Amino acid sequence: MRLNLEGAEVFLRAEGLEEAPGGVRLWGREVRVFPPFPAKGFFRHGWQSWSLAAWVDPAQAPTPLLPEARRPQADDPFLLEAGAWWGSGVGALRGPDGRALLLGALDLGARVLGREDLLLGRYAGEGGAWFLAHGPEEEVFAAYARLLPRRLSGRPPRVWCSWYGFYTRIGEDLLLRVLDEVAAFSFEVFQIDDGWQRALGDWEPNDRSPGGWPSSRRGSGKGA
Repeated sequence: MRLNLEGAEVFLRAEGLEEAPGGVRLWGREVRVFPPFPAKGFFRHGWQSWSLAAWVDPAQAPTPLLPEARRPQADDPFLLEAGAWWGSGVGALRGPDGRALLLGALDLGARVLGREDLLLGRYAGEGGAWFLAHGPEEEVFAAYARLLPRRLSGRPPRVWCSWYGFYTRIGEDLLLRVLDEVAAFSFEVFQIDDGWQRALGDWEPNDRSPGGWPSSRRGSGKGA
């Protein structure tokens, strides 16, 4: 089908389409969007906080991440092993005028491929909804962000995370003290991040946690 989207005439393949604030909503396990311009950049969204999230050159193949053993820690292994610019959940192409053509998943389990002439969104499972928009970068990303809470959790949980206050310098005594200090606040999750284990890959408590972290203790306490 053909669609005029804020001055850009795009061709697309999807199972369904309807108007949405700031763009259109699409349906399908796989959708394809063909821009009316050769893209000058692709916004590649990372899988987690250690993953690459940046504008990249879609004409230049990604550099393989080595050694391969790092891939499950750094990113979705599929994204790293595909040999093309895939991102997690959302992607965008930048046109010659600087405006962005964005395709973002509104459900979980989706990846987006970016090429100079194509945005391809694909769900790993049965499929779901997508958001498509064209315009100034800040506006299309903001429009996408406004739709996400309505489709997913409603609001994120309130989380205290050891990483941002203490990096890896944590231990049992420190965390128990902090847990008491934050008990008066409305945290729903008390997250013990990196630093409790002997080493990456050696998932046993280190000597700063002499009591260990058995499952019976992880699931109890104030907001644990």
